[in-house]
Amino acid sequence: MKGKLVLLILLSVVLVYSQSGKSKQPPQEFTLGINMLEGGNPAAAIELWEKALEKDPTLAAAWFNMATAYEMLGIDSMAVICYTNAAELEPRDPGPWIYLAQIYRRQFRPDLAAEAYEKAVDREPDDPELFNALAITYDQLARYPDALQAVDNAIALDSQFMSAWVNKLIIHTHFTQYDSSLYYGKTVVKNFPDEPITWVQLGISYHYLEQDSMALECLDKALEIYPDLATAHYYRGLVLLIMKEPIEALAEIERAIELVPEYREIAKQDGELEAIKKTSQFKEIIGEQ
Repeated sequence: MKGKLVLLILLSVVLVYSQSGKSKQPPQEFTLGINMLEGGNPAAAIELWEKALEKDPTLAAAWFNMATAYEMLGIDSMAVICYTNAAELEPRDPGPWIYLAQIYRRQFRPDLAAEAYEKAVDREPDDPELFNALAITYDQLARYPDALQAVDNAIALDSQFMSAWVNKLIIHTHFTQYDSSLYYGKTVVKNFPDEPITWVQLGISYHYLEQDSMALECLDKALEIYPDLATAHYYRGLVLLIMKEPIEALAEIERAIELVPEYREIAKQDGELEAIKKTSQFKEIIGEQ
């Protein structure tokens, strides 16, 4: 599957080059580089594209392809340089900015990812997936009004875009707009009743609105659809603790940590768990015994 994806990327890049208004043919090394990458040798492909760029440094497709090859080799710093050069040479092409944003997201640099997605959206304003991705990065930066505007743009372009609807609920929840999250969540589950994240967001909102019996129902529904959803287990633990079920609560927190180890640190710092933090069971779960 990965090989097919690379081939599709390369074919699209060659197509972009042929439609870019340049009448001259790319140097022979350009095509040889494509053959090398298709053959599974990205390092050799890079060498050939470097030679092609010595002959024609304005060859945007070579810069773009080199960037993808560097990504395959795990050399993100060089990939960033190459994508940036491709973007400068093809100023209306959103592609380099999209791939730059993906690198920055992988590096947990949402500020740079947001800037890259903004440039991609400027160049392709009718793509709901780009607005949705931009919304996610704004949310990570706690720019919640901007995130809501971006996700609403995605939904306006595609009213059945389930991922955008789910992200809208998540953003409202992070923005502590729990009533809004409930309002939209109820609408979403009518259209997508088997989408577990929506049920989790409903559960979280009910929990913070102190309606824990409703929260438990929603979290149970999420786990009925997807039993290994760590977020649902974690918040189910918080709800059960409020409902005076500490043993079951500890079991849910432990399950969340088993599924996603990052919940160990979250649990350590969570003020809602203060009532059980001194127990031997909790200390064992977080590895302090």
